[in-house]
Parts: sequence; structure tokens; C-alpha cells
Amino acid sequence: YTPQQAMAGHIVAAHSRVQNGAWWTLSSMLTLMLIAGTIYGFGAWSPALKEAYDLDQETLEMLASASHIGNYVLMDSGLLTARFGTSFGMALGCAYACCGYLFLYISIVFYPQQIPIGFLIGACALYGHGCGTIDNAVMTESLADFKEYKGYANGCIKAYYGLATATIATIYQALFRPNKSMFLLFLAVYSFVAGCTLIPVIYYTRGLVDESERKVTKKFRLLTAGIILFAIYFFMLQLFKEDISQTWWQVVFSTILAGMAALFMLPMGGWGTAVRPKAKIPPPFDLQPDSDDSGDSSTVSSSSSSSSSVGHERDYENSDLADSPEGSIASRVSLMAVETFAPRDVSGMQMLCYLDFWIFMVVCIVGQGCALMFLANASQILPAMAGHEMDQSQTAFLAGVSVFNSLARLGFGTISELLKTKVARSWFLVLASVMLWMGCLLSFLGDFRLLWPAAALLGFGYGGLWGVQPTMISELFGPSDFSFKYACSAAAAAIGSSIFNDFVAGPVYQEQAEARPEYPKCFDFACFKSTFLVCVVAGLPAIAMAVTLAVKTRWIYRLTSSATSTLTEDEDN
Repeated sequence: YTPQQAMAGHIVAAHSRVQNGAWWTLSSMLTLMLIAGTIYGFGAWSPALKEAYDLDQETLEMLASASHIGNYVLMDSGLLTARFGTSFGMALGCAYACCGYLFLYISIVFYPQQIPIGFLIGACALYGHGCGTIDNAVMTESLADFKEYKGYANGCIKAYYGLATATIATIYQALFRPNKSMFLLFLAVYSFVAGCTLIPVIYYTRGLVDESERKVTKKFRLLTAGIILFAIYFFMLQLFKEDISQTWWQVVFSTILAGMAALFMLPMGGWGTAVRPKAKIPPPFDLQPDSDDSGDSSTVSSSSSSSSSVGHERDYENSDLADSPEGSIASRVSLMAVETFAPRDVSGMQMLCYLDFWIFMVVCIVGQGCALMFLANASQILPAMAGHEMDQSQTAFLAGVSVFNSLARLGFGTISELLKTKVARSWFLVLASVMLWMGCLLSFLGDFRLLWPAAALLGFGYGGLWGVQPTMISELFGPSDFSFKYACSAAAAAIGSSIFNDFVAGPVYQEQAEARPEYPKCFDFACFKSTFLVCVVAGLPAIAMAVTLAVKTRWIYRLTSSATSTLTEDEDN
């Protein structure tokens, strides 16, 4: 296998050539994810663009939509990452983001009202595509390096990604307020500098984590605790931001830098030569699903052919990999590779032919579409439900939803990993769908007292989807071509947002608000009642489809659980 295939999470994942290399990689990727998180910072700098080009609100929303479409439609980036490797994908994403932000900065500062709107839309799509490309490559690398701890890695990375909005907003408050155009320049420079400094570290240190399960679990728990503390910290900052002086904002910025630096305490042990334990290979199982299961038996036989007996230790020092040519895994990292157990491992294009994938997509389209509709319109939903202006409460409300979202990503990823031998991860998809449906139902009731519980359910449900979605794609369809598979699944968010936000919420709000005296604002829940009714109705079949998927794929998780339990017992002995 080529290094690109291995490190993109295809069939094997090589051990790093430095001690604790996987943790150096993870720490660097978490820092890099701040660039990906800037996709949610549009509101911080968009007023400068609106003023420079005298844009109306509809055009501004078009630019925001372009950035989100670029962020979620990633099939090209998935193919490039699968072909050239994760480091290439991260570098490409940083380049996209840097160029997009830099173009917007130049357009505002040097050529106001001179650049055609089409080019501005293209620039927004470009930086959004960069953010999505980074996320795609980071998730591909992390699930390869921590293949036995996918839930932990997925949850922590996605939770940190969720906090990127608050982090970027805090940086703006501390260093750039009220100069919004300079903030754009900062985003461009940070994308370039972070890419140039962190991607070489990732390329040099990446590899399969080789510490004991106890140490890996302990480090993930410490990382989880740190993310929770920062989530609460950012929430409190947003609550009291009007009372914080500029001097204290700079102190806050210092604490953020300290928190980012603390990430690099995870790979404690230095850059010495890596310890290379012999690999334990999962045992051969009869991978044919039970007769009452609806999995596809034809797709699983190839996975068993590369497995060996229980507890067998394979030394790759004398394997064919050791004789591989310059540029192979052996010449770049350790001579050892560990085979990945996957009951069903198909190519990215084959995945598109599976009914399971399209069931999964429909569930995500409905769930993420409803949640993104709520997030995009939260500042209007609040006064509509209250029946009057709520400017003073909007910041706390939005910050609360963001925290719920981030904590759910962390919680679903971590808890699903802790229970992976007992509860199939697909049932967490069902739980997230139920939470989203309940949030929409409470919102549909139109009682202002139920708005915070509804927001909590929607935030947790949306975060929960992202907490398990990348891992489930790998488990249901195998690690091969993961970057492309993940890119295909991410398109669900773009499709769902377009359906529920652009084609449902927008027209309903416009029709109802135009009849109100406070137009263009709306202080009547009628502006959103029909939208939430659509979400409630769509949510019921989505839940049913999520349950169907969990039942159809239970054979996959049964076999995966058996393999995990067998290896754990063998290590204990």
C-alpha cells in the first residue's frame, strides 16, 4: 500500500517514527481545526463587507450560503485527500482558506465597490471549501491514527471544532474590535502560518497510537475535561462580554493561548525513537450476516482474508513492507503496519450503491437541516416567541446553543466509545434524531418558557449527529476511501440546510413578516410555526429510518464488538 492509502485510513496504518507521534499529530490537528471553525465567524467580519459594497441583507445571506455550500460539498477534496494523502488535504484546505480571506480583505480595503459580486461569492465559497477540506483531512487522519478509539477522537475533535466559533469571536474582541477588515487579514495570515508550521509536524509524526489502552483513555479523559471547562468559560464570556474591558479581553486572549499550548502536553515523553510493539491482528470470523439480518454478505469476505488467528503477533520487520521502494511506508515511518478489521469495507463509489448509505443520508438531511434552520434563525426565533424585542438576550441564547452543540459532540463521541462493546453506535444516531424531533416539537408549541429546553435538545441533537457521523461512516462502510465517504455524508448538511432554511423557513418568515407592522422584524410566532410543523412531520419518518438502519446493520457492530472483546481478553492474558 502507498503511504497515502495507509495514512488516509485505507487498509493499514503505520506506527509513527517518533515517540507518542499520534499525540503530536492530534494536538497539531486540533490547533489546525481553528481554521476550519472560522466558517462560523462570518458574522464577525461581514458588516465590513456589507458597508464597503452597500449590500442588502439578501445578498449578504447569499454570500453566507456560498461559504456553507463550499464547506459541506467536498467530494473533490475527499478524492484528492484519498489520492495524495491527508497532509496534502490539510495543506490544500489552508491554501483555499488563506486565498479566500485574503481576496475578501483586498476587496474591502483596496477595491471597495469595484469587485463584481460573483467574485465575492466565489471567494466565500473558496474559504468555506478550505474549512471543509481541513475538517475532512483531519477526521481522516485522526480515525486512522486512533482506529481503536474512534469515538474519543471524533468527539474531541468535533467538540473543539464547535468551540472554534467562540474562540475566533474572543480573538476578535481582544485584538481587532472594531476593525473588522483587519480581522479578515488575520484569518488569512493565520491560515497560512498555521498550515506552514503545523502540517510538517503532522506529516512527520503521524501514525498509529502505540500506548496502552489505559494511557490513551486517560489522556482522552483529560482532553474531554479541558474542552468542557473551556466550553463553560466561553459561555460565561459571552454572557458578560459587554461588561469586559479591552484590557481584560487581552487577558482572556492570553488564557486562550495557554489553553492551545496545553494541548501539546498530551504527547508527554518527547520526540525520541518510538516504541514499536508487535501488532495484534483480529481473529478470523465468519463474516456472513445472520440469515435474519439484511447486511450484504458479498462485501465482507475480503476483510477476513487478511486476518490471522487469535492473539497472533505479526512482525513486519521482515515483511514485504520492509522491502518497499523509496517513498513507501517503510522508508517514511516504522516498518510495522496494523491491519484494520472491518466487517464491510467497500470503495467510496460502491458505498453510493448501498441502501444503508441512503437511509443514513436521509436521516442526516432531516436532522441537520432542522437544526441548521434553528441555528441560522435563532436571533429571529427568540423575539418571535417572546412577542417583543430581545436584543439583550440574544447573545446568551446563541452562546448557550453553541455550548450545547459542542458538549453533545464530545458526549456522544465519548459515551458511544465507552459503550461500543455493549451498544451499537447506530443507536446513538437514533437518540440524536429523537432529541432533534423533541426540540422541534417543543418549538412548535410556541410557548416561550419551552424555548430554552427546545434549544438544548436541538443543540444536543445536532452536536450528537456530528459526534457519531464520521465514525459511523467508517464502521458501516469500512476505512477504504474514508475521506471521500466522509465528504459524501457531509453533503447532507448542505442539502438539509437548503431545504429547511432556504425553501421552508425563509419564505414562511417573509410572508408572515410582511403583514406585520414591525416588518422586517417579526414579533409573532406565526413567522415560524409552519416551519416547525414541517420539521416535526419530517422528523417522524427520519426516526423510523434511523431505527431501521440500526436494525439492518446490527450484524456489523456484533462482529466488531466480538473482535474488540477478543483482542482485549488476549491482551489481558
